[in-house]
Amino acid sequence: MLNNLFFILIIVVELVSLIAFLVGLILGIFFRKDRYKLITKKLLIYSVISFIIGFECCVGRIVLSPK
Repeated sequence: MLNNLFFILIIVVELVSLIAFLVGLILGIFFRKDRYKLITKKLLIYSVISFIIGFECCVGRIVLSPK
């Protein structure tokens, strides 16, 4: 039960990071004002980091899970 909850949490984090990445790309492409540049950089960096961490947790769970 706890493993499934953890796996669902990782999937939610992955989806949120993908949505944040897409929003960051849209901000970077369409809004080129200085005010949005800092927000765009932070959003893209945080979304990539969270995607990498979530992906590693997902792969680790699949590899380490008993068969």
